[in-house]
This record gives sequence, structure tokens and C-alpha cells, in this order.
Amino acid sequence: ERVKKIIDDHRVQSEIEVIPFLDLDDVVSLYCNSTFIWAHSKYEGYGRAVAEAKLSHKKILCTQISAFMEQKDENVYLYTNQNDFHIQYKAVLASKYKDIHGQLIEHEIFKSQLEFLYGKK
Repeated sequence: ERVKKIIDDHRVQSEIEVIPFLDLDDVVSLYCNSTFIWAHSKYEGYGRAVAEAKLSHKKILCTQISAFMEQKDENVYLYTNQNDFHIQYKAVLASKYKDIHGQLIEHEIFKSQLEFLYGKK
């Protein structure tokens, strides 16, 4: 409910979709067809969403917690508060994306990596 309120308060309902539990094929499709990934959390043991998003070569906007900071690279944009969020959100949207064709080719590689990680093959 808190995430929905943030989305509603900023009037970005048409830009952000909160996703329920999905099977692996749907997860791969969503990651590969997203403009960027938003991972908002106060605590994560590992940071699975960020790890998965990194495999898809997407830009990642996430809270500055240790699990996400450990995975920081050029595609990870961290924020600590609402002001930081807006700054980093604009930076994600303004950043140059890698070759889209290359990303699409990597779709099947991404899927096979997730299948391996989660023992689906």
C-alpha cells in the first residue's frame, strides 16, 4: 500500500506497474521489456531483484541499502530519500542505454542464466 501511495502521490500510475509473483518466463519477459528496474526496499538479504536486473543489462533505480550497494556498477542508481529519488530517476531516464539489439539477443541468455540459478533446467 505504501508503494501504491507513492506512485499515486507522484501521478506516475501510467509509468509504473507493481508486479505480483510470476513464473520465470514472465519474469524474463518483464525484465527484458522494461525501460529500467526500480527496487525499493529497506532491507534485503541478498538483493535478488538487483542481481536479476543486472543480468538483463537494464538501468536499476534502488534504495541505498547494503545489499544493493554491494552490487553497484554503472547501471545501478542509488537513492536515500525522496529528493535523491527524483534526482536519480531523472538520471536514469537521461542516461544512454546500451545497444538495444544486443539486449534483445541476450534475452535467451538471460533466461538460461535465471533457469540455471533457480534450478529450472
